[in-house]
This record gives sequence, C-alpha cells and structure tokens, in this order.
Amino acid sequence: MVKEVLRFLITKLDGTYLDLNVGLGGHAEAICGVLRGDFQLIGIDLDTRALRLAAGRLERFGEHVTLLEGDHAEFPRLLETNGISRVDGVVFDLGMSSAQLDDAARGLSYDRPAPMDMRFSESGKTAAEILAEIDEHALAKAFREYGDLRSASRLSRAIVKHRTREPIATTDDLRRIVERTLRPSYANRRKILSKAFQAMRCLTTNEVASFEAALGACHDRLETEGVLCVLAYESVTDRLAKHEFNPPEVERDVYGNPLTPARWKRLTRRALKPSMSEVARNPRARSARLRAACKQEVQVS
Repeated sequence: MVKEVLRFLITKLDGTYLDLNVGLGGHAEAICGVLRGDFQLIGIDLDTRALRLAAGRLERFGEHVTLLEGDHAEFPRLLETNGISRVDGVVFDLGMSSAQLDDAARGLSYDRPAPMDMRFSESGKTAAEILAEIDEHALAKAFREYGDLRSASRLSRAIVKHRTREPIATTDDLRRIVERTLRPSYANRRKILSKAFQAMRCLTTNEVASFEAALGACHDRLETEGVLCVLAYESVTDRLAKHEFNPPEVERDVYGNPLTPARWKRLTRRALKPSMSEVARNPRARSARLRAACKQEVQVS
C-alpha cells in the first residue's frame, strides 16, 4: 500500500520523516523518491541484515538518509542522539518482510523445517528457549492475545505436556503439536498454523509491547499537523492503532462527541485494505490494514 501511505504521509516535500521497521527499504525508497530539497529520512530497524540491504538500496539518496539499528520503543532516544526533536511524519510497517519469512533459518514459517528461533536480531531468547520455560497460563495468554486462538488454553497445555518428554526445538515440532491438538480441517489448517506461529513470533520479539510504547510516543515527536501512518498485519496491532486514534475510554456527551479535544484527526475513517490488484500481485499484502491520522495540539488550561 505504498501509494496510499505516500498520499497521507507527505505534507512537506523538504520535511523530516521517520520510517520505523524500515526493513529492506521499500517504503523508504518511495518516500525519498517524492521528497525534494533538504529533506531527511530516518529509518530504524532491529534486523541488522535488513539494514545492510536497505543501505544499498537507499545509497543514491546520500546524506538525506540515516539508518539506525534499534527497537521501536527506542526511537525517541535515537532521534535525540541524532539531534532531531520533531519530525513531519512517521510510518510503521509492522510484521515481517518477505525476506524474513523466506529465510528458513529464522524459523518464522511453518512450511519450512528450521530451528525455532523467530528473533529479528541476534540477541534475546529464541522461541525454543521460551517454549522450554514459559508458564502455561502466560503461553495461553500469548496465543489468545497475539494469535486470536480460541483454543489457546488447550494448545498451551499440550505444549507444556510435550516438553516434559522432549524439547520443542524446530518448526516441525510446533506444527505437529498444533495439528495434533487442534485438529484443524484442511480448509482451516493454514489459518490456524499462521495464528499459532504469529503468536509465538510476537512473544519472542516482544514487538507488540514495543509498538505500543512507540505509538504512545509519536504524538510528542510529531510537528503539529504531522502525520502518523500505521500499516498493520495482525489484529492486535491494528486494534492498538485504532484505539490510539480514537480512544474508547474518552468521555463523551449524549451525542457521542468527545468532551475533551482530540489528540488526533483521523485521515482514515476506518482501516484501509489493499486493492484486489495489489493482492493479486502480492498475496502476502492481503492482511494489510492502513490507518492514518494527523497530530492536533491539545491546549492545556
């Protein structure tokens, strides 16, 4: 959804923009391609391999581009370290890149036998290490919240029982437990496995908590009327963006209007989905959901 992101995000052709999850640099390249003058683009990602590839892709933009290694939640510190206080736009492109999914060694796909790693960086515990020690209830909560699995408790119980006999070391190990425990129909097999692996990835990378922290920091780092775009692929992160732009706990009058000034002006009434032609070109885009809003200054009396 590159065209849609550009339509909302770019408010100043010589502005400063922040691309979180810069990945291989696809959105960053498109953003730089339309900017002019003394613009700046800062790209942040936790994946060092992706950053190296993005650097080659964006090399022609020279000093206009700064690529930094780090987690979502670290972006305020990274901006400050580089002498940047405010930006004109922020884009989150969440989830996995195709390159990460296709890298069998990462263990992100149930289709490829691989060690249960699932990390985006080389630090932290692997998914296999987490599965070896996590509490049954905490695991069920992860499957429920990150994967929307209705049988989360049953699956977590089966995993804990299995690890008493042998470790869950590979993607095949986890796939077999999911299939044996939940017995999905042929039509639902891919959906159920995707949800289970998605939940384990989120648990391993801590990406949801990281995104939530970064999302809450965006308002203070944006210029007034600056735009925040969130491209989410999982319901849990899409819900976080939805509630940030339109918080459900805000006190409202009898007509449903907020009694306090809104922090954000929504540019998308609801999440935008990719066009049929884009999904035909790139089937992995089918679950993308885009929300955008611009910053409103809230006057404190």
